[in-house]
Parts: sequence; structure tokens; C-alpha cells
Amino acid sequence: MPQLGPQASGTIKVVQDGARKLVRIFHKNNNGAWQIVNETTVFRADELKKGLTLGIDARDTRRPEGWDVRKEDLVDAWDGRTTIQFSVADGEQKSQDRVMLRVAPVVTHHHAQRLQKVFTYANPKNKAINDEIDKALQGTGIEPMQRIDAWNAPRTYFQDEFEPGFMSMPGPNGTTISMRIIIGRSQKVEDTILQEAMYVELRNAGTGIVLHASQKPSIHRNFDSTGNVETVPPYKNGKKNYPAGRVFVGTDANGQKPVITDFFRAQEVQEPLTLDSSWLTVGHVDEFVQFLPVRRDVSARGWILMVSDPAAGLKVIKEAQSLGMGNKPVSSRNTKSVNDFLHTENDYPIVSSISQRIQKSIDLLKSEIGLKDSEIFRAPVLYTVNIDVMYRLSRKKPKDIKPEELLPVSAYLPASINGLVLNNYKYIAPKSFGPSQNASSNGDIFQNAVKDAYAKVGYDVDFVDDWQWHEGEGDIHCGTNSLRDTSSDWWKLSDGGA
Repeated sequence: MPQLGPQASGTIKVVQDGARKLVRIFHKNNNGAWQIVNETTVFRADELKKGLTLGIDARDTRRPEGWDVRKEDLVDAWDGRTTIQFSVADGEQKSQDRVMLRVAPVVTHHHAQRLQKVFTYANPKNKAINDEIDKALQGTGIEPMQRIDAWNAPRTYFQDEFEPGFMSMPGPNGTTISMRIIIGRSQKVEDTILQEAMYVELRNAGTGIVLHASQKPSIHRNFDSTGNVETVPPYKNGKKNYPAGRVFVGTDANGQKPVITDFFRAQEVQEPLTLDSSWLTVGHVDEFVQFLPVRRDVSARGWILMVSDPAAGLKVIKEAQSLGMGNKPVSSRNTKSVNDFLHTENDYPIVSSISQRIQKSIDLLKSEIGLKDSEIFRAPVLYTVNIDVMYRLSRKKPKDIKPEELLPVSAYLPASINGLVLNNYKYIAPKSFGPSQNASSNGDIFQNAVKDAYAKVGYDVDFVDDWQWHEGEGDIHCGTNSLRDTSSDWWKLSDGGA
């Protein structure tokens, strides 16, 4: 602005009252230091003539209306938009210009992004499992897991505490500028010790933390855990295009969604899908659905859907019986025989009931994504009626029990699909502890069936003994969490079509 007079002055402000507290503007001074521009900042004529170097950041993400569990107060909704006004006065002449900007959305990771870091709890009870996972990570290029102390809180399932995500935008010379965002679960007040630990252990110069809660009571504490949040890799299906992929969450039988669903919807790029996970005791989608990156000769799309298959799990146990193993334990960790397990299944035929539930989720994913049957694979998982249900039904004759009364169910053996997806088509799965023909793990016919299922899509599997986690209704995926590459461009069109 070289034509300005010596008395000219300029100001910059955020126009909207609601956005003013959420946006900061900076000016780079002559010393190269960044200074905050506020309502009283006035730029002199010499500064205006030279030109201003400005910066801007947001102090929050896009978000729906929520609830601050500490302040017990409402948090206003914000769509991330703000209008910046630049005004110049030179004598009686005045001029102004405006520009509208918007904060980038928070997007979640998917398994097609390269794994970079793994977390778990430093709970001493987890040490043996954590050590085995670290051993499996050797040679993969991934550092040993970061074990989070959480101030000695006796916690186990790190997947349930946050969903990793990021914000990014185009940078100079074709680069991408990104910032990691830790999306904390919708917490209750008693979980604030975890919130404190997250801020101390995870937040840093390149990583922020965002929390979204609601005044409404949670559906169920487990439903609002972030093990119930997963992501479909980028895809397009007809006119639908999701270059950042798509979040999916589990709901109850009435379709009620976790509180965090509204937060993802507010980002406007990964419109949440909802699957019925109410048939599971814990009720998390990571217990029965998994998307895996694969070589193009396996799928032209570059990734496939893996789902748990209760019929395949039961088939393995029946094969054990046919091999003369009927009197052997169905699991090397308990005494129930193969014959006894199959007798219980005859009395409580849960496979047909939950297979129908899983198929409904498959049908929905096929419709929304455009998946072909050739892109859907199945991993054997053995389910059983959980203890509470068994007790409730103990006074009924089997013939009088309705299929829906058998729900929810639990994984009887560690669930193979609840594992950690590594890079280069490697996978860490929970050790099966299934019927065994000999004392070695190679004789475990259930584990061999799991290995074969993943080999069909080109994966090598390492098995880790996580029986302690399994007894608490979780497995490898539940006990870990991970950060992945943030360089993908969510604003570009997807090439993930079939």
C-alpha cells in the first residue's frame, strides 16, 4: 500500500462475536517474532506500506453443541467458519476488505495409512502381554510401544480412551501441513484423571487434544468408548466420495449412537456409518469388523473388508470333534471339552442368531461402499452365551428360548479380528488357545484356521498371548492404540473405487 499518507492506520479483527474467542491472529514484527493481534492493535502507515505478514490459528475444532464436564456448562457449537476484516483509514478515506476462512476438519486414521507409533497402558499387570507385543514389533520399523502411566490408574484397554486423528491443509510447494489430534472419549466426571494423564503424556507442540461430551446420559459406558469407533479407508461409490474415508460406530438395538458421533458429523467429511453392535457383550465394532490394506492383486480397490465369522469358528470345533478330539479341551486355558461345548451350542444355537446380525452389517457396508462379495473375507471367531445370559436362561427349556434372548454374546476364544494391523501386510493377533492336536502351538487347529484366513489376503500373522485381556472381554486391539501417517490429503478425490 505505497500510496498511503503518513497518518494512515490499519486494523484487523474477527467479525463474528462467537468466533472471536476461538480464533487468534498474529503479526510477524521486524524482529521476526509473532505477536498476537487484538481489538486494540493499530498498524502504522510505515508498517502498512511495507506489507504485513500475518498468521492465524483456531483454538478449537469444528464441533456440535456439547458439555464441559468440569465446568458443568454448555459448550457452543462452531462450524469452524470465521470472517476476518482488514480496515484502513487515511484521513477521511476509509477502506475495508473481508475474507472468510474455515478451520480444517478433524479426520480419523484408517488402516491403509502407515503405522508410526503404538501406545498401551503401563499397568504392571499388562507387562507380560506388552513385552510380547514389543517382541512382535521388532523388525517392523516400529519402535517399542509407549507405555502410558496414567498415574497408576489400574486401566487396561487403551483403545477405549481416545481415537487418534489429525487436521491438515495444503502447504507450500505441494507439501501437506498437519497436526495430530487426540479425540478423547465422551467422558464422565470420574474419568477426569484419565483426561489429566492424556494432557500430560500425549499433548505436545504437534499434538492437540479435543473432548466432546453431552449433558445426556451415555447409552452405556462401553458404547461411548473409542473402541467403538473405526474408519473405512477412502472410497467413492457412484456420486458419493469420501477421500478421508468414513467413520463407523456401533449402536444399540434401537439405533442409538455414541455421543461422539455428533462430533464426527460436525467435521462434514467422514459422515458416520452406524452398525448394530448390540449383540456383543461389550458392543464395540472393532470386535467384528476390520478393514485391511491389501495388494492390488487381492483387490483392485487396495483394501478389503474382514468380518468375524461365527459359523467358521463353530466349524473348526466340529472338525476337532471329527478328528477324535471330542474329549480334549476346547481351549487349553479351561477344562470344557469339545463335546460339551458343542452340546451347549445345540441347546443355545447362537451362531444362526448372530450370523444374521453380522450379515445385516455386511449388507449395509456393501450398499454404502459398493463392496463386491469378492472383497469381503471372513475370520473364524468362536462365540458363546455370556454368563449373565446363561444364568437368566437357566430355568428355561432350550426349545422355549427365543433367538434374541441369547444375546449379547462373548468371544469364547480370543477374537482373531481384534488385533493390531501393522505395515507391509503384517498383523498381530491374539493367540487362539483352541483345540490342539499336540503340545505345540502349531497343533492349535483354531489358530491355524485364523492364520489361513489372513493368508488369503496376503497377511503374515504373529500371535501373542493376551489371555488376561481376553478374560476382561478384550484382545490386542482393545489393549493398544496407534498413530498413523498424516500426509494424506482429505480434500482430494478418492481413488478407492472398485
